[in-house]
Amino acid sequence: MPFFEDAPEIAAAALPAVSAPAIMRQRVVALQPSQLDALAAANEVTAAAPPTLYLNFFDDAEQSVALQDHEQLSDGAVAWHGKVLNNAFSSAVFIVHEGVVTANIRSPLGLYQIRPLAGGQHLVRQIDASQFARDINDGETIPTEAANEPQSTRVVAAATGPVQAYTADNGTVVDVLVAYAPNARIAAGGTQAIRDRIDLAIVEANQIYANSQINTRLRLAYTYETSYNTSGSQATDLDRLTYNYDGYMEEVHELRDTYGADLVSLWVEGGDYCGIAW
Repeated sequence: MPFFEDAPEIAAAALPAVSAPAIMRQRVVALQPSQLDALAAANEVTAAAPPTLYLNFFDDAEQSVALQDHEQLSDGAVAWHGKVLNNAFSSAVFIVHEGVVTANIRSPLGLYQIRPLAGGQHLVRQIDASQFARDINDGETIPTEAANEPQSTRVVAAATGPVQAYTADNGTVVDVLVAYAPNARIAAGGTQAIRDRIDLAIVEANQIYANSQINTRLRLAYTYETSYNTSGSQATDLDRLTYNYDGYMEEVHELRDTYGADLVSLWVEGGDYCGIAW
């Protein structure tokens, strides 16, 4: 049974524009209710008979995905892992949360995404990953505002204030606090949409670690929307996320201590790179 059904036409203004270079094509779909129910009721699906999904992305792009296992996430979402049938070098991750699906399906046949729209509809996209924003080269220097400050100023700003102590662990679980800017929430389609996308990123990263036989796992410690308005420069945003007592995102330092996060990630819309970090 096809996973996608033809959706009622929606106004062109309600359909995200194909503006990003990586988006090759897209269409609006509705999800087949019985299959969506099977994904949502993960605890009732026996391990011996996980569902197989027939994903009819486009008329000339159809794949069957065998789901292998699932996990219950702390926010109530269900994450499913699977592979494209007869394709060992593939990965399919679905986040199912309150009746909507966010998913990435990767294989040598291409990268396809499922993203929620308003009104219970979904968007299917074919993605050209070669058109993603570039990575920073190892030898490339990131310009920073802090580089122009006296060293003593930076040390005091970073060290001032009480540091909450936590019991040491063995390093195999890395707790991550994720903050997202308002423009990232709007671009994703709303609060639930961006939170589901954050879940997807964490689950996909852990799947990559597992496939590579790496014991490290990420754990989402906390997610919240910051009121920070992005600068348009990822390097500047990284500085402002990092340093304390600079008037930007001051709450993130307290939240990191409160939730015991090892790493902090800030999601923004746009930028020259896929991401930058210290």
